[in-house]
Amino acid sequence: MKQTDLQNKWVTVIDFKSPQDFFEIDSTVWRKMLYDRKLIIFKKMNFTKKEYVKLCMCFGKLWDATDYQYSKEKVEPVTIQDEIFTISPISNKISPNLGMNRMPWHADIPNKVDKPFPIRSIWMTKNPNPESGLTSWMNIEDGIDMLSEDLKLQIDDIKIIQQSWWEKNTDIQVFDFIKKHPITNNNSLRLNFFRDENPKTSDAWIKDVLFKGQMQDPKLILAPFFKHLETQKELLYTHKWDDFDIIIYDNWPLVHNRTKLEFDVTLERLMYRTNIDHLTDLEYKLYKKSILK
Repeated sequence: MKQTDLQNKWVTVIDFKSPQDFFEIDSTVWRKMLYDRKLIIFKKMNFTKKEYVKLCMCFGKLWDATDYQYSKEKVEPVTIQDEIFTISPISNKISPNLGMNRMPWHADIPNKVDKPFPIRSIWMTKNPNPESGLTSWMNIEDGIDMLSEDLKLQIDDIKIIQQSWWEKNTDIQVFDFIKKHPITNNNSLRLNFFRDENPKTSDAWIKDVLFKGQMQDPKLILAPFFKHLETQKELLYTHKWDDFDIIIYDNWPLVHNRTKLEFDVTLERLMYRTNIDHLTDLEYKLYKKSILK
């Protein structure tokens, strides 16, 4: 196994002689690496779907089909020893609301009452043009310390009003601008896709912002944070997807975006995405027992 750290504090690439070598390493090593490094890239993972599921299980509890009803993602069952697991195929054809479009900075599943911001796994199986659809991640945990002093002074005065991305003006929730990770206890900013004057953003995760108790335009308050963090190279990583790349990332301390897809619209860029609940060490031990019975 070859391990390459791309940033000082986060982002690690793993290369194996054979993809099966992943399973020669105890799963607790992978869990620790995920929380230490936040984003792990596995190259050339030409797996079966069952092997992909087994990899994902090393990081936490996989969502089942009922869980995916919440996020309205398409599901596909994978059976292993009479037990059914669930993965989610996603492509420009399966998800027409995204299609070929670019995606702004966002973090997934922020409103879920039980275990929000799940770990995400993405397995690219077919990419017609690796030069397009580049995915970038921004480290909004380490970014707190790298904010300018004037932005740091604003943090305690900001409240984030979130809504459902799938049905605007529903599931309204109010949060502090700082959120605490359930496993690492590290703080990160509650930055996400926000509503502005563009009608296409009316379904953004962040509906409004309170600043010193007064309702403000989210763009006015939040855009300066994004603009500043985007200048910090050590907080950014951009990935060009090769076939059979698997990326596992912690959804709590990161936001991500995507450039638009550029290829013949009759072609399909197909990946499988899996949501994985964060578990404490004890919860993980019990989960492992339950799936190995």
